[in-house]
Amino acid sequence: VIWSRVNSTNDCFNLAQVVLEVLPLPNAPQTAELEECSFTADTDFTLVEATAILDSTGIMMITYHANAVDALNGANPLSDPYNATNGTLIFALIEGENGCEVIAEITLTVHPNPAAAVAEGEVCAEEDGTGIFTLTDFDALVDTDGGNMVSYHVTSGDAIAGANPLSEPYNTAGGIIYARVETPEGCYNTSEVELTVLATPLVDPSEIEECDLGDGTAEFDLSADAYYASEEDAEGEANELSDVFISSNTMVYIRVNSTNGCYDIEALTLTVSPLPQISDKLWQVCAYPDQANNVDLSDADEFLGATGGDVISYHLTAGDVLSGANPVGSLSSLSIDDVLTVFARAESEDGCLAFAQLTIVGIDCCENPQCIPGVELQKVGGE
Repeated sequence: VIWSRVNSTNDCFNLAQVVLEVLPLPNAPQTAELEECSFTADTDFTLVEATAILDSTGIMMITYHANAVDALNGANPLSDPYNATNGTLIFALIEGENGCEVIAEITLTVHPNPAAAVAEGEVCAEEDGTGIFTLTDFDALVDTDGGNMVSYHVTSGDAIAGANPLSEPYNTAGGIIYARVETPEGCYNTSEVELTVLATPLVDPSEIEECDLGDGTAEFDLSADAYYASEEDAEGEANELSDVFISSNTMVYIRVNSTNGCYDIEALTLTVSPLPQISDKLWQVCAYPDQANNVDLSDADEFLGATGGDVISYHLTAGDVLSGANPVGSLSSLSIDDVLTVFARAESEDGCLAFAQLTIVGIDCCENPQCIPGVELQKVGGE
């Protein structure tokens, strides 16, 4: 409280009490920063966004000006939005409910949007035809500036919003996905990433069977593709097995490459199929005098050592038995003391062949008191 005295020219005066009241200034920061992202050096700033920074109460009157003088005078308020370059200073006139005013300095900062390059990638298909992509492999291709956060999305809208990022590994049949590159300041850019799934050759892992060479091994033709003794060798394409491969029962690995760089590796069983177990035999057969004695050669099948699964045929020459030509089923001219030679050919269920010589000797059955001419022949085994 102070007092005022008012004097007149006639020496009269009057006293008055004056109450001095100090009103508070608006509670607002003296400086603030407004940030925007842009692909160019300048961009539009939404000044009303600064109001939320300067006035937490929402009751102040704020106008924006290009310089401090205009702000002090409340002159030439800026339009909103306001286009500016990075580092531009503007001034806010802030008036509280009580009419008191303060000036705040606002820095307008333009952050550059990051580069986001188009990228593409290829992988070989899995057995189901889809490909498995490691999306982080594209980060360096997409984020050419480096050091930014990269995420991947199914749609362009998700990439713009930063929503529903894809997890990895990412399994897909191929197509376009979208990358979002975001700076530490929150500026972003998007681009397309093309994913291509290449066809992978599929190997039929059925076994290869070959016939025994007689010593428990077989000769396998491995010339059609590349074969390896181990899966590791197949992966590295090292120590490829020879085209003509002699081995006992074993497992190898086949690798089939395609022209697109994809390949498949599968385990393959090499099986040695046994030969029919027939051998040369001397066969004594009863013959009767004074008649044509017929010999059914199939009666010798078991005698030669054939099993139920073997197919036996008989031939009159060594050449025919090798080729399987001109098989004969019986002999009709066996006489006593005849010695005849036929050649047996046995083929197993696996298609393996074995050969034997059958020597047939006619013996006089009538030396036996029970001999009755014309009855069914009695076969006598020999060594």
